[in-house]
Amino acid sequence: MLRGIAVGMTYLSDMGYVHRDLAARNILVDDNLVCKVSDFGMSRVLEDDSESSYTATGGKIPIRWTAPEAIAYGKFSSASDVWSYAIVMWEVMSYGERPYWEIFPDSPEEMADYPLFISIGDWLDSIKMSQYKSNFLAAGYTTLDSIATMSIE
Repeated sequence: MLRGIAVGMTYLSDMGYVHRDLAARNILVDDNLVCKVSDFGMSRVLEDDSESSYTATGGKIPIRWTAPEAIAYGKFSSASDVWSYAIVMWEVMSYGERPYWEIFPDSPEEMADYPLFISIGDWLDSIKMSQYKSNFLAAGYTTLDSIATMSIE
């Protein structure tokens, strides 16, 4: 199932789209467990540049599935879709459990107006992970820009 979702997202990325709302609820599954990505209401076409992104200027986003740079700056790219894919992997492997269920209060609305954060501490406080402030600082992440450009290198 996860491979099918990954193939679909790769296709979208190759076509220059950013989905912005990838979640298990937006995956169609047939009798043979073949998965298709759906719900393109929030998707946007990116520029031809492979490093391009779409910057939102407000509105509602699915907080539980959204990458830190998209929450902080409204900056969506293929990389932020990869973050969402990781959350989808967690949803599949946990048999449909809601992500971050212990952090966010239950509400009928999964979408939330995203605030702009001034510091890493503000961002971590908002997602109830303030205990990691010292870890981020020790690793050299002192600004939200540094978080938004994180890589595995």
